[in-house]
Amino acid sequence: AWAADMPDGSTHLVLLNKDARQTLQISIPSAHEARLWRLQAPGLTAISGVTLAGAEIRPGKTWRPLHVEHLASKDRQVQIEMEPGSGAALFFHGSL
Repeated sequence: AWAADMPDGSTHLVLLNKDARQTLQISIPSAHEARLWRLQAPGLTAISGVTLAGAEIRPGKTWRPLHVEHLASKDRQVQIEMEPGSGAALFFHGSL
């Protein structure tokens, strides 16, 4: 996991599930809601069919997110389920 506090007071967080078989249930302590972009691919070593926020990433092509999830904070926790071999970029509306 990597996190960065941004100048505007928000926090960006990147999570990777490098396990090819196990789904992860992650709880992030935060009172703030978050936007989520999922990184998905057919396999851990895939070089094609890789998507971020539902949009395929291809060399020389413009990328724009197609599917942004909105995660609410419940009891000061944000919950995310990560499929095997996937990643996530979370954008919190405040600091963690």
